Amino acid sequence: MNVGDIVVCKVEKIGTHSALVRIEKSDKHGMIPINEITSGWIKKISDHLKEGQIVVCKVLATDRAIIPLSIKRVTDFQRKEALEEYYREKRSEKMIEVVLTKSKRENIEELKKEILSKFFSFSAFLDAVK
Repeated sequence: MNVGDIVVCKVEKIGTHSALVRIEKSDKHGMIPINEITSGWIKKISDHLKEGQIVVCKVLATDRAIIPLSIKRVTDFQRKEALEEYYREKRSEKMIEVVLTKSKRENIEELKKEILSKFFSFSAFLDAVK
């Protein structure tokens, strides 16, 4: 992950001055300060974000344990593209899980890890299978 990267996050906790998020496809957490949520004045963060919500953010720095992020610096095009890829990957993962479950495989998580190690994404794996 580098400064300027666009990442998909899930809101975990909303505070008075910031929101804590989990960065998808990583084991890292990020923090969105109130001034990076939207342009203009914000009275309450909960008017703009909800726990469990999926948001697209831009990475502002990478040299910290909790990565500072921004929602307002993401363009509409970047947001749309990131969400399309995120949901495409989720659908692909679900399809693979269904196939592995119906084939009565016991080690589904190991097989999913093996697929990711070779293809880097579930959607790339399904494209190769096609």
